[in-house]
Amino acid sequence: MNPPFPTSPDCCRSGEGPASTGQHEQSVTLLDEVVIIRRRLADADPSFRLQWARSLGDLSRALSEVDRDEEAAAAGEEAVAIWRQLVGSNTAHRTNLALALNNLAIDMGVLGQDDRGLALYDEALGIRRDRVAKEGSTHLPDLAGPDP
Repeated sequence: MNPPFPTSPDCCRSGEGPASTGQHEQSVTLLDEVVIIRRRLADADPSFRLQWARSLGDLSRALSEVDRDEEAAAAGEEAVAIWRQLVGSNTAHRTNLALALNNLAIDMGVLGQDDRGLALYDEALGIRRDRVAKEGSTHLPDLAGPDP
């Protein structure tokens, strides 16, 4: 029997994956596999770090959906570390870093690490403020953070 959703690596990003049908644990399983594959690809070719970081962020959110908060935070930490490396070579990734920092801040709050969460959120906000200052008011909505 075919699943009622696409099974490509990006299926869980599109709103058409298992999470959209209430199958959050299956989404975690698929995303965990995607992260493993993309980690291997990134080890062989650093140009895959972008996809690996995105997959880790997706996995973190999926883990949060099933109340696996410590694992979500660990995936979020790893995503932030990769985004920091990517920003080091290309500042265009700062928006992605801000999003990852914001998501990790939420995870820290859930885990009761409010001070750490606030520091991460402040860093994300600083990135967004800097973008508005450098690139203009068209990015002003970014100061409010990601859509819920």
